Amino acid sequence: MARPDAAAAAALLAGKGDITAHFSRTPYADDELANPAIHRVMDSFDIAGPHSAAVLAATTRFRDANKTLCAAILSALQEADEFIKQNPGAAAEIFVATVKDSGISLEDLTDMIGDPDLAYTAAPVGLMRLADFMHRVGRLKHRPTAWQELFLPEAKDLPGN
Repeated sequence: MARPDAAAAAALLAGKGDITAHFSRTPYADDELANPAIHRVMDSFDIAGPHSAAVLAATTRFRDANKTLCAAILSALQEADEFIKQNPGAAAEIFVATVKDSGISLEDLTDMIGDPDLAYTAAPVGLMRLADFMHRVGRLKHRPTAWQELFLPEAKDLPGN
């Protein structure tokens, strides 16, 4: 049964009802795994290998009209990624100060940010595996020959895959 993460996590944590397993994401997965009655069976890395959890998207039209902005955003992402890697506690403090009522303690957020399974990088990871799969199941009509075909020119020199 498909439910929003918050509802599924609440049902799993309550230990009642029909939810006995949940594919989730931070912070829901972290809350679930903090409960001694819940254990990890597998995660997305077990299924798909290392991969980007999120990417930014823009149309070619937008990029062509805003080349300087797109380059600045990529540069800012790279700078932020490096800051987060070097200073997870400070990154957590900035987040808590920026997002009021996040419901996540500074300590828990620092632990989430410092999770060794999470990589903060502007370079896409695992995109070609995903493109291969999507092409194989018919969701992607044309299989790209390289990940760079899917990204703006500013990203072409990143060490992605």
